[in-house]
Amino acid sequence: MAEKISKLTVLFATETGNSEDLAQRTAEKAEELGFQTETINVSDYDAKDLASVECLVFVGSTWGEGEPPESAWDFHDALVDGDAIDCSKLKFAVLGLGDHDYEQFCEFGKKVDQALEKHGGKRIYARKDCGADYEDEFEAWLEGLFKVIEPA
Repeated sequence: MAEKISKLTVLFATETGNSEDLAQRTAEKAEELGFQTETINVSDYDAKDLASVECLVFVGSTWGEGEPPESAWDFHDALVDGDAIDCSKLKFAVLGLGDHDYEQFCEFGKKVDQALEKHGGKRIYARKDCGADYEDEFEAWLEGLFKVIEPA
């Protein structure tokens, strides 16, 4: 049975725009299915606000050798390195983008996924790590995500 969700928050962290595009597409699909959505760049988001989020989809790119995008460092530091984030009411799913040529493939997505769980969040769908040819993997992940959640 799918989890009933009244509002879906889609956060993205991007360097080149790919994560933003996938976040927008996620939100558009969610709205088509009847979800109320909000899409936000993590550069405009305080990680402490996760305490009031019901369901989060995080789409984030890894940059360089496992780092977050430049605009996502504050979010990274607060969530991954911080201790004062309450995610006890949060349900979440993470999609990471990266490049298979790097040893730290999709490391930022992995760190966000681990941190959300560490802070009490409940993973509702398995993290997906996507390389440069992400289109088919993204579509399959998105389809699977919307099988485990439905609008309330």
